[in-house]
Amino acid sequence: MRTIQLELLVPFGTIENRERNARTYDYTRRGALRTLDDFIIAPFQETLFDALSKEAQVDAKGIVQKICEKSWILGDKRLVAKVAPSKRTEYEAVLSDFAGALNGDRIRGMNYEKVNSYLDHINALASHHSNLCNQRRLELQTLDGKKLELDPSITELVVYLDSQRVKYPSELNGETFYKAKSLAARLEGIRKNFEEETQAQEGIPAKDLPEQREIDYELSDGSAVRFLFYKRGTTEYAKVFDGLAGPFDKKISSGTGDLVIAQALGFKAPYSATFGKSNIKVRTDIPKEGPATLVITRSYDGEIHERIYRIVEEEKILVSTEDVQANLTALLERYKDNSTQIKVDFYCAPPC
Repeated sequence: MRTIQLELLVPFGTIENRERNARTYDYTRRGALRTLDDFIIAPFQETLFDALSKEAQVDAKGIVQKICEKSWILGDKRLVAKVAPSKRTEYEAVLSDFAGALNGDRIRGMNYEKVNSYLDHINALASHHSNLCNQRRLELQTLDGKKLELDPSITELVVYLDSQRVKYPSELNGETFYKAKSLAARLEGIRKNFEEETQAQEGIPAKDLPEQREIDYELSDGSAVRFLFYKRGTTEYAKVFDGLAGPFDKKISSGTGDLVIAQALGFKAPYSATFGKSNIKVRTDIPKEGPATLVITRSYDGEIHERIYRIVEEEKILVSTEDVQANLTALLERYKDNSTQIKVDFYCAPPC
């Protein structure tokens, strides 16, 4: 049995406080959160999802064959679990293959048929680079079906070090699970606050870190802590894909891809639509001199993004291939995440 407590951070001003906060962080990350997950949260969730998967039936690869949803009434709470077959696409591979096709085609521009061909191609690539997976969702609700907010007053919880103890849905186990989730949320807040405050104290920028930086110091008992700051350097490839080939259902919106827009609105009257805080405007500019262009402008909450494609009306060229390549590069840059990440390692003291 272990009592997990919420330990709060203190102001970072002194060496002593910095050490105390480092120990609080280590306890929170490696002790408290891991214990809650290992002995309450994960076992409880897995039991529910395993039961649903059996009802939904799984194939040889463990993929459920149909959507299955079930709810449990546990005292004054409702648990709703859902499993469904889903698809995970490797969009980085899709876009790499698509860029290769563009480079290999060596055409000046794309007419309606060529745009349609490329849309078919990129969607075929998305299917090729997709794998089936299971989508799982678990939600705590009130008895009338509303989302149940976590309890911010939970500051400690007794955990029995037996993963079988709260494995099955019951009123008592449901309450324990709810308390564990509530406490874990507050502990995650402590972990995040420590990392953000340490980054600020050391003067590390939140993004575009020029090079990784390592800081370590020894604690009073001879143990040590090391902070490694580095640039994340990942890209949201799914958003890049949508920027080029995102489909539309009934109406073109800011989420519709450029090639789809060119296919639907090329050489047509200006178009504008607003959905909540997002807006899209599409127009064709044909000046007396210089190239004609298709201009696609998207705005969301005051932030404006514009992409331009040269067109040739006489040849019915909807988009310049060179501009498709340039805007693909611009989308890759826009959705690159250069935020600073932190890795924290603790090293024990040598034996006395």
